[in-house]
Amino acid sequence: MIIRSWGLLMAQKQEQVSRSMTFTEFSESCRAKFAETMNGTRDHQGNHLLTDPKVKHQLKLHKDDLER
Repeated sequence: MIIRSWGLLMAQKQEQVSRSMTFTEFSESCRAKFAETMNGTRDHQGNHLLTDPKVKHQLKLHKDDLER
C-alpha cells in the first residue's frame, strides 16, 4: 500500500513538472544545477582542484604515506 501511494505521489509530481516546463527546460535546469554543484571543485578538464578540502586531505594522506 505504501509503495502504491508513493508511486501515485511521484506520478502527480511528474505531471506537475511536465505541465510547468518542457523537456528542454528541465534538461537545462538539471545541467545548470550540476554545473553549479561542480563549479569550483574541478577545472575545465574535469580535474579536481587542489584547493578542495577533500583533495587537500587526500594529498596529505599520500604525502604521509610516502614519508614512511
